[in-house]
Order: sequence, then C-alpha cells, then structure tokens
Amino acid sequence: MKKFLIYLAGLVSGIVLTLLASMFMVANTTIDDITLFEHEGECISENSFKIFQVVDNGNALASEIDEEFEFPTNLVVLLLAEKG
Repeated sequence: MKKFLIYLAGLVSGIVLTLLASMFMVANTTIDDITLFEHEGECISENSFKIFQVVDNGNALASEIDEEFEFPTNLVVLLLAEKG
C-alpha cells in the first residue's frame, strides 16, 4: 500500500508540475515576434480586406477596405495561414 501511495503522489505531482510549466510557457509565447491581444476586439468582416503582400510562409498582409465608400482605411492586418 505504501508503494502505491508513493507512486500516486509522484504521478499527481508530475501532472501538476507539467500543467504549471505549460501555463508559464503559453503566457510568454509570441508567433513570429507578433504579440496577440489578450481580449477580443471589434469584429471585422472577412470580405473587407485587400491583400497587398503574401509572405513566404503563407501569411498575408492586408489593408481594411471601407465597404461603404470602397477606400482603404489605415488598418493593416496580418492574416495567418492555416496549417493543413
């Protein structure tokens, strides 16, 4: 019984340490030196962008187009390529 309790304590502590380490690593992660926002922002229609440059890894730079007047605004976004 004592060996089982030692095994169980090691298993639980390993799981807890793994979760804590992964939470620490995720909190400090950026994608290609891009910091993502912590909170969701205003929704923008996916049809209101004009792509002006595609990067080698498949990501694209696009500018927002005002649908009402059909002219570009000053908002430039990076569209991330999906894997798969």
